[in-house]
Amino acid sequence: MQGTLPRATIAYMSWIDEDNAELQRLRESAAELSDRNSQIANSGERIYNDLWREVTERITEAKRKGNHYAAALITNGDTYERRILNHRLVVPQPVKPNASSSDPKYVVIKLTADHLKIEVTGLPNSPVYFILDVCEDGVVLPKYEGECQTIQQVARIILRPVIYPELYGTHP
Repeated sequence: MQGTLPRATIAYMSWIDEDNAELQRLRESAAELSDRNSQIANSGERIYNDLWREVTERITEAKRKGNHYAAALITNGDTYERRILNHRLVVPQPVKPNASSSDPKYVVIKLTADHLKIEVTGLPNSPVYFILDVCEDGVVLPKYEGECQTIQQVARIILRPVIYPELYGTHP
């Protein structure tokens, strides 16, 4: 058999080799995802606390500048679930079943248990999710509608319909 190489010198790949290579790629990808999620989760609490500080500062500023919607807001909550309470008396027209004229309205800002996103309820079109992600410059930031946002931008997204309901179609 002239012109043929002995079987031992031919690099032969079977489906076993292909599947081993695919399994290795999956493991590397899972490890990269785990590292990325760990980086995000490690930043989650700091981002959440920075956001809450920005929210409370903007509410205080709005109160100081005479915004009557902000004047009725109270902030409180737990470490990973904080609330903006509108304690004004709200009289729905007509009063809905299981509701009273003094049912408070809450905006709840919550860091999810996995520390990978911030969930906001109580806004129009709730819930709103701010997915934490590693952005282009390697910094972990919240994303809204696929775009990285600063803490100030996220606070603005949350507070605008609360402090300026006439501008955002949320007037009580």
